[in-house]
This record gives sequence, C-alpha cells and structure tokens, in this order.
Amino acid sequence: MSNFFTGKQNFRQLRGVTKLIMSYITVYEESVFLSFKEEYDHFYRDEKLFRDSIIVASLIMSAISLLGLFGFVEDEIMRRKLRYVK
Repeated sequence: MSNFFTGKQNFRQLRGVTKLIMSYITVYEESVFLSFKEEYDHFYRDEKLFRDSIIVASLIMSAISLLGLFGFVEDEIMRRKLRYVK
C-alpha cells in the first residue's frame, strides 16, 4: 500500500497543518495554500463568463439568421412559382 495522497488530499492536509502553525505564529487565521488550477480558475472567471456569453449570443444570432434565410428563400420560391403559373 502506498502512503501517497492524491492532490486534493495533499492540499487538504497542507491547509490543516498551515492553519495550525499560523495560529501559533500570527493572529491571521486564514492562511491557505491554493493549487494553481484554483488560482487560474479564480483569476480567469470573468473572462470565461464573457467568452461563454459571446459564444451563446453568437449561436442565437446564427440561428435567427438561418431562420430568416430559410423564410426568405421560401418566399422567393413561392413568388417565382406564382409568376410562372399566371
């Protein structure tokens, strides 16, 4: 059996030890270690939200444009059919 922990277990254990040590050394109780992924996700949260909003808006506008194009083509086909029927 291995004594190695997974990444989340290591951070959890490191945070616990750090909190215990810092409580003896300083008056600050909120000293934590963050993983790079947590820092990255927190730092780019607003940019990701903006990016996702732009993608959703683009998809909606594309769908509306395609519906308009289909309607236009259908109207043109009907108009030309009626012109040749007369």
